[in-house]
Amino acid sequence: MTDHNPAAVSALAGVKWPVKRLRSGKFRRYHGRSFSGRIFDFGTLLRNLADLFAFGLGLVQSVWLMMRWRPDVVFINGGSIGVPVAWVARLFGRPYLIHESDTKTGLANRLIAPGSRRILLGLPGEGWPQDGRHFVTGIPLRPNFLAAKRAGGAAARRKLKLPKSTPIVLVTGGSQGAAALNRAMLVIAPQLVGQAYVVHLAGARNAKRLKAAIPPRGYRLLGFVGAEMADYLAAADVVVSRAGASTLADLAFFAKPAIIIPNPLLVGGHQLTNAELFANNGAAVVLGESDVSERPQRLLGAINRLLDDKSEQRRLSGALATLAQPQATKQIAGHIMAVGRGQ
Repeated sequence: MTDHNPAAVSALAGVKWPVKRLRSGKFRRYHGRSFSGRIFDFGTLLRNLADLFAFGLGLVQSVWLMMRWRPDVVFINGGSIGVPVAWVARLFGRPYLIHESDTKTGLANRLIAPGSRRILLGLPGEGWPQDGRHFVTGIPLRPNFLAAKRAGGAAARRKLKLPKSTPIVLVTGGSQGAAALNRAMLVIAPQLVGQAYVVHLAGARNAKRLKAAIPPRGYRLLGFVGAEMADYLAAADVVVSRAGASTLADLAFFAKPAIIIPNPLLVGGHQLTNAELFANNGAAVVLGESDVSERPQRLLGAINRLLDDKSEQRRLSGALATLAQPQATKQIAGHIMAVGRGQ
């Protein structure tokens, strides 16, 4: 975990057990770039080279922690930090299992999967091996998400001081924001506020810069939202978002009609495959980032059509609910305990 990641810091707020931050190098690749574009991207090459040293430091830290804690089982939730931890766990003969949130396995998990006792999947996807090691568990939900859903949308609106009857459109680009989505929203905001009340999560670094350009009424611009994200999801009628696995799992849990705009440049194109899964199951409206960037009115049209069509909202909600995994935390804990018992 890193201090500059607000989502991680928020998720660990109030944790009572020891939390250690490990260094780990990140191998940066960008989906969709040409081979020559990657070769001559000297900035990325230099960062990758520097991160080789960070990876070595992560190995040393992992050895120290493994010797100090001597865990019975190690659980790894993907990402580059999992590689040194898994390799050291295997060196010390400690069993580990991994969790893959996306529909497409990332490089880190591909590197450590051969030694993993079990591989837990956040999204069902297609083509996972039927080898007895793969289990669809979903992605854990924080307790306040469960509470917000039980309380319902009306309670969330009162808590957040949102309009009682006006349709709420929640727009989120994740904890860091999404530049293409932010630009499109600034173009369509004057027209959209006549149809709905907009809550726009623009990213902690972007909110101040965008504030001067938003409509004075009917539009709430925020940077990063922590625990209150559950209430905003409960209150929303339509959600516009990226296609990160955790975001999609949250949408499925709340069964919120959604327009998803996958980031096409992330490593391995995993947001594209996540979005494809939801589109194939009829669980979301999917727009391409280039469409939104070049023709923001397409996004406005999609939002308005969804707001006006209650039957389509119900259809999407029903399809989303079939992808939800509300017992993910319990299932994952069960697998961890089973591996710890040597099963």
